[in-house]
Amino acid sequence: MTSLFQYTLSVSIPLFILWVIYKWALASEKQFEANRFVLLCIYITSLALPPAINLYSQWTAHDGSTAIPTIALSGSPALLQHLPIIAMIWLIGATVATVVTILEITRVSRTISGCRRVELDGKTIYLSKEKGLSPFSIGGMIVMNETDYRDSRETILNHEYGHIMHRHSADMILAQAVAILCWYNPAAWLMRSELKSVHEYQADNYTLNQGCDARSYQLFLIKKAAGSKFPSIANNLNHSKLRKRIAMMNRTADWRAWRKSLYALPLAGVLLGITTLNNPEVKSILTPATPTTATTTATEKEQRLSPIDDAKIYIDGTEMDRNDLNNVAPSEIKSITISKDRNRIDIHTNE
Repeated sequence: MTSLFQYTLSVSIPLFILWVIYKWALASEKQFEANRFVLLCIYITSLALPPAINLYSQWTAHDGSTAIPTIALSGSPALLQHLPIIAMIWLIGATVATVVTILEITRVSRTISGCRRVELDGKTIYLSKEKGLSPFSIGGMIVMNETDYRDSRETILNHEYGHIMHRHSADMILAQAVAILCWYNPAAWLMRSELKSVHEYQADNYTLNQGCDARSYQLFLIKKAAGSKFPSIANNLNHSKLRKRIAMMNRTADWRAWRKSLYALPLAGVLLGITTLNNPEVKSILTPATPTTATTTATEKEQRLSPIDDAKIYIDGTEMDRNDLNNVAPSEIKSITISKDRNRIDIHTNE
């Protein structure tokens, strides 16, 4: 459990760094496909970077000329001692987040099971009698109430089909899993919110591209803003930040060269994340390994694990040649002591 908690800490560091860069440089860009790609890459990079660094360290450990990074306890010994307790707190939080997610999925399932199914243009629509239910989609299913189906089904279907076409539900599974894993990291929840916003921008753009009038659609969204909220695991039509969605629709995409260059900034964040994770003080907390007091080279490690062929041998305090050991009967040996540095062996006899 402690090792898993240390892994979540390792994930949280690049996740936070990359989220800050994305929010500062890219979040306001009207490049929905590119922004979604960057957000998904941030998730994948943050999850893969710690094990990749560990594998690289293990691979280089086979080269005797390369230093093998190990744990240095000088940085935060108190924190290291309390890691099991902190890991238990993390486990409780992760369990609560998992339970809440399961309850949300259960609520979605119950809502869908209580709907009647309607086939329209090759799409299966689930109609609920709950008047305050806001339209949403999850997987390939579109859910709305009877009133919305009667009055605004074309607009709603275009919007929700935009979510389905882009497979947004798969994105939300990844985002929710990271939020559970790193529930203590604000970046995990803020990243999920940013991803949902990009999803809505994409669905709005898809709806407008189907021929829907922009002003009429924006008015429709304002009217639907009073609808009930639905679990975060689903793609909800009246997702918050409506003002930003309308502003984004009214903006003109700017794809000049200097704006394209902004998308290289996350690479700098990856390098910063690697540097941070390789910091000895950070490794002293994040690396699940046997503590040592310093960085050990491969040669020193080999010496520490090698046979004690060169150790001096003393019998009852007198140095003896190895060949003389044959003259000592095993029954006469009372104890054998090997020095910590493995360069001396003391044999005590019964005499």
